[in-house]
Formats: sequence, structure tokens, C-alpha cells
Amino acid sequence: MRIDRFLALRFSRRNLSPRSRVGMRIAVAGVALAVAIMLLAVSVVLGFKLGITRKITGFDAQIVITDTSLSSPLSTMEKTDQFVRLSPAVTSIIAASVPSQASVCGTYARAAILKTPEAFEGLVLKAFDDGYDYEFERSLIVEGADMFPDSVRYPIVLSTLTSRTLSLGIGDKVDAFFQVGSGLKMRRFSVTALYDSNFSDFDKAIAFTDKEVLTSLLSIPDSCYSAIEIRGISAENPDPVLSSSSLIEEALADAAQGGLIDRPLSVDNVYHKSVAYFAWLDLLDTNVWLIIILMAVVSGFTLVSSTFIIVLERVPTIGILKSLGTTNSLISRTFLLVGLSIVIRGLVIGDIVALLFIVIQSMFHLLPLDPVSYFLSYVPVRLDFISFLVINISTILFTLLLLLIPSRIVSRIPPSSVIDYE
Repeated sequence: MRIDRFLALRFSRRNLSPRSRVGMRIAVAGVALAVAIMLLAVSVVLGFKLGITRKITGFDAQIVITDTSLSSPLSTMEKTDQFVRLSPAVTSIIAASVPSQASVCGTYARAAILKTPEAFEGLVLKAFDDGYDYEFERSLIVEGADMFPDSVRYPIVLSTLTSRTLSLGIGDKVDAFFQVGSGLKMRRFSVTALYDSNFSDFDKAIAFTDKEVLTSLLSIPDSCYSAIEIRGISAENPDPVLSSSSLIEEALADAAQGGLIDRPLSVDNVYHKSVAYFAWLDLLDTNVWLIIILMAVVSGFTLVSSTFIIVLERVPTIGILKSLGTTNSLISRTFLLVGLSIVIRGLVIGDIVALLFIVIQSMFHLLPLDPVSYFLSYVPVRLDFISFLVINISTILFTLLLLLIPSRIVSRIPPSSVIDYE
């Protein structure tokens, strides 16, 4: 065994006074607490950003293609030529511009007024083309077994917010009025399910129905839609979505000029339409950095303080070692190893605590949130191994830099003045 490791082992584990033992325990606890808080802060923010992003992109597709005459795919449409045709040229452009895992689906949307004898509410009725799996929508269902049962001619899925406003429940009837051309059309819907996303901006604005209801109501031609929605692009960061959106927009503009499509089409993406939400999510990164810096300072301070306590107890030993010819570099390495052993123990404890919390919270959702304020009903967590490794390695490097302070001070102590140190 190398002499510096041997000395570090004896200095940190043997013949320690009660004061040194307490100091070491405080240092280990400080490092463990700091590491656990940093890991939890990162996991909560990553989980929160992913949860909110999934809800936003569930309601509002990552990329949406509409007719240029529409302000949005949910606008009121009065003429059939305002629908978007999913022609072979458009299909080819999309396929060449998005990742292979992305999915393309035509959607139908129409503004409507729902009316009961006691109240009325304006919203947008939305439906998807055949092949859409409704996975996101079904995950939000809180009441009702089937969204669109075959036995119901005009089914409608309302949010719990809208159902409370209109005093409606499963099986109740509600009249819906649509402006089609210069007149009004009315359909009587049956409430088949209720959903709750905890996202009031979307819940109060959107209801779902079957494709056949809107296509027959609006006399939509085959292969024509209110909008073409693209989903399934990586949600880890906005770059793939923004890049694909830009490529599609340029290709569609060139196709319109070259006569490959009959008229210009508009392309928008979720990061543009929901910029306020994503700007709010970006602010969370600042909070995480503040927490990480604060915890790094706390752990570094406790570690350096504890190392100084050990140094003060070992001053006579340091003098004897120097009088025997021990080099300053060996003594510095010895106390660096003492500090490193404290850091490693703190890291292991902090990692275990953080991992246990992440696993338990992800399984049982023990910590709730106010969905009105946070759009989620519980604290989301997400384990990211890259962040896990970065925090651990950065903690080791940062604390080693701080440990240079006491180790350098120790190496400069003259042996003649410390052999009889009390």
C-alpha cells in the first residue's frame, strides 16, 4: 500500500477524537445532503418539463400544416377550399423532412357552442382521421369506458371543467350549434366520456368527437382535413421540431411556386404557438443552477471545515513526518485522500437517498401538487443517467479543488514549530 493511502486511512479512521468524529460525520452528511438535493432538483425539473411538454404536444401537435387563409387549425371554416388536402406531393415533402419515427395524421376541427337549458359554452370540437390511436386522450379519461361507442351516433368527450360548467354527466344530452356557410346547424350529442388534463387553457377550449360527425356535418372531401398534424418527433429538446418545421415550410413554399400543390400552405410548430409555456419552463433551469451552486458551496464549506479539524488534530504527526523527511507533496496528497474519502461516502449516501426517492415518487406519487397552479397533480421525477454522472463527477472535481486549500496549508507548516503543538 502506498504511504499516502496508508496515512490517509489512519488519519480518517483511527484514534479520532470525538470532535473529529463529529466533524467527519457532519462533512459526510453535508456532502450527502447536497448531492441528494442536486440530483432531486434536476430530476424534478426534467420530469416537470417532460410532463408539461407531453401535455402541450398532446393537445397541440409538434408541427401543424393548415391553409394560409386560416389563423389556426381551429378557426371557423366557411368554404371547403380552406381545407388542407393531403396530396402525394405533401405526403412526400413531410416524409423527407421529419424523422422516421414521426407520425402524420389529418384532423378535423370546428368551433361550436354547446347549450343546455341552464348554460352555454363555446369551444372547438376536434376529431382525428382513421389510424390515430388516441393514446394521449385516453390517458386523460377520468370517467367513461369508451370514447366513441358504436351505439351512439353523436358522441362527445368533454373535459370535467366544461361538464361542471354545463352540469353534464355521462349519458346526458347537449345541443351543439355550428356555423356552416351562412347558416347554423345543430346536432344533439351524448356525453360518452370525461377527461381532465389539469390544463385549464386546453380543457375549457377542446372537446372530442368521432370523425364521421364532422366530415358529414362539414361535407369534407376525401383526403381533406382542417389540419395535418405531425407528432412523434423527439421531445427532449426543440431543435428537431424546429428543424423539421423549417424544412417542411420551405419545401411547401417551393412546391406551391412550382405548381406541385394547388395553393400555399401554412406551417407552424408547438414551440411558436405555446411560446409562453416553454419560456416558463426554461426559467426552471435558472432555479436548478442556483440550487446546484448553493449546494456545492454548502458541501464544500463543510468538507473544508472538517478537513481543517482533522489537520489541527494531526499537527504534531505532520511535524514528525516532516522531520523524518516526508515531502510536502506526500502530505498534501494524504489530506486530499482524507477529504476524498469523505466525499465518496457522502456521494454514495446521497445517490442512494435520491434514487430511493425517485423510484418511490415515480411509483406512488406521494408528493402532490396543485394542478390549478402547476398543471400536474403530483411532483414528476425523471432519472437521467447523464445528469446523474455529471453531478457526481462535478462534485468530486469541485471538492478536490477546495481541498487544495487545507492540503497546501498543511504542506507549508514548518516541523520545528509543530512537534510540541497542543
